[in-house]
Amino acid sequence: MASTKPPDPTVLIYSLLAAGIFYAAYTLIYRVYFHPIAQFPGPKLAAATKWYECYFDVFKGQGGQYSKRINDMHDRYGPIVRINPDELHIRDPSQYEVIYSGKRDKWPPAATMAGLEMQTFATVSHDLHRKRRAANMPLMGKRVVLESVPMMQTKVSKLREAFRDAETSGLSLELGVSFLAYTTDIAGEYFFQQSLDMQDDVVKARQWKTATHRLATMTPVIKQFPWIMKPALLMPTAVMDTVAPDIACLMGIQRDMEVSARAFLAEIEQAAARSDPSGKQSRPATLFHSIYKHPAPPEEKSLTRLFHEGMNVIIAGSETTARVLTRALYELTANPDVFIKTRQELQETASRLCRPVSEVTLTELEHLPYFIAVTKEALRIAAIPTSRLPLLAPEPLQYGQWTIPAMTPVSLTPYDVLHDSTIFPEPGSFRPDRWLTTSDDGTLNLHTDLERYFVMFGKGPRMCQGINLAYAELYLALAVLITSFDFELFDVVKERDIDYAADCFLGETRADSPGVRVLIKKLTS
Repeated sequence: MASTKPPDPTVLIYSLLAAGIFYAAYTLIYRVYFHPIAQFPGPKLAAATKWYECYFDVFKGQGGQYSKRINDMHDRYGPIVRINPDELHIRDPSQYEVIYSGKRDKWPPAATMAGLEMQTFATVSHDLHRKRRAANMPLMGKRVVLESVPMMQTKVSKLREAFRDAETSGLSLELGVSFLAYTTDIAGEYFFQQSLDMQDDVVKARQWKTATHRLATMTPVIKQFPWIMKPALLMPTAVMDTVAPDIACLMGIQRDMEVSARAFLAEIEQAAARSDPSGKQSRPATLFHSIYKHPAPPEEKSLTRLFHEGMNVIIAGSETTARVLTRALYELTANPDVFIKTRQELQETASRLCRPVSEVTLTELEHLPYFIAVTKEALRIAAIPTSRLPLLAPEPLQYGQWTIPAMTPVSLTPYDVLHDSTIFPEPGSFRPDRWLTTSDDGTLNLHTDLERYFVMFGKGPRMCQGINLAYAELYLALAVLITSFDFELFDVVKERDIDYAADCFLGETRADSPGVRVLIKKLTS
């Protein structure tokens, strides 16, 4: 009987290598010359491979550099460019409403960077996203925010006391830590009727600030390698406490959120049916109640869904507003004429109402034109979302001579709109007057023509749901702080501590920034 000669492993290796080279060559040629968006302008290397984007976002400098590279592409190739094998980017503010209105799915790679796939922000499907928004809405309306003002005023009082302690001690105060503690405690009370005690625990507040910063700086890596989040979350607590205590703080809050969601579901199971005995529509006790009461399939009320949405509102509902507050107070301190004018409007209003500023209602603050203009300008100049937001239109879109194929990921960047010099002259300058017009009798009014381009909170079906809460937090805190203290910047270098050096979904300053610090002074006027 003839013996069978075993296969030569070298032949197998070379065959696999040849197949890999052939596949890679085929993929590159297809992407560059035959892909449905091959005719669009842009670097051939970007069209050929996502490693081009990965280099700028992960390996170049401190990471998060691809947004700058995209702007360089626009300078060379025009208002529409192909920025990777699948995606187009437009730098034209007139197209914002076109891209973000109507029925749009989210581009999956952009959704996964959130790391929590069952939260509303990370939802790919337009239809599912709409249902999840609807489940959250009972806690997002203006009426519910107004009902929560007394709770927020309590948090503002704590914030003022922290500033007063810094005034007494003469030590500098890092605004980012204080404001993040303020907004996080509000988010905990507002959505879960549970304080996270950030304002009462300075060490915990600093850890939380560092944790959210590190999470942000990881975003470009997560965007390129979305699978990295799951093993990171499975790391044992003891290991994370030793290796990265700040990230362990974030994971601790995640675990607490999961425990809360699990306890809520157990409570629901024990009380088979819940109803309002008065028969009236009342504010849901927590976000979990809001989601659970909404008519939806069981998987939309699962532990994972509740936990993911809970983390979303805690992080997104605190970090962005805290950053805007920091930028607002920096700009006011750096522009004393604006500061004085804002304070005068607030003080005159309080005097007319015969109440201290801390007792001026949210509704009354919303009718102060200069104060509102200052807040809008702080939101505009901060332009916190620095990442593009790609969506998929089910139908072809026309842009000038270009026909964009259906289901092609297309994006604009909110920062580009908010800092477009043709709409906002001198976009890097803090100019609240740009939001105002003066009537014949000298009355100030808000400039409605610019509203179309005020995209800080987005537009269309995926617009930020927390807009009412964010405005309330901004108005209440700024009004009290502006009329309670004077401020002096402490070793703040604009290029290091204010200007964005990286796009980590949110704009990040240079890695060596110690934060925005101020000295708190007694009120002199």
